[in-house]
Amino acid sequence: GGGGGGGGGGAGGGEDPPMFVFLGRLAPQKGVHLLLDCVGPLVRATAGRVHVLVCGCADPASPYARRCAAQMAQLRASFPANFWASDPSSYFELGAFVSAAAD
Repeated sequence: GGGGGGGGGGAGGGEDPPMFVFLGRLAPQKGVHLLLDCVGPLVRATAGRVHVLVCGCADPASPYARRCAAQMAQLRASFPANFWASDPSSYFELGAFVSAAAD
């Protein structure tokens, strides 16, 4: 969430870090690669005060989906406290939960 006021009670008592969520198919028309390309710079620019979640399934025959899946694995290894991605080879069933968490 948005505007002013107190927020979640993290260790420093401040607001919770922002959370960016992609929830959908890993397909070129969705543009998830744009978000994936921004994760590293975003984590560095916020000194790690950001979370990024990517949730969705991919067609294993799609070169685009394979590129995204490889990039997601690399981001999980590089930024384990900031980046999480569902298994792109299976249908993600917790969309409503993720949507509520990102609100």
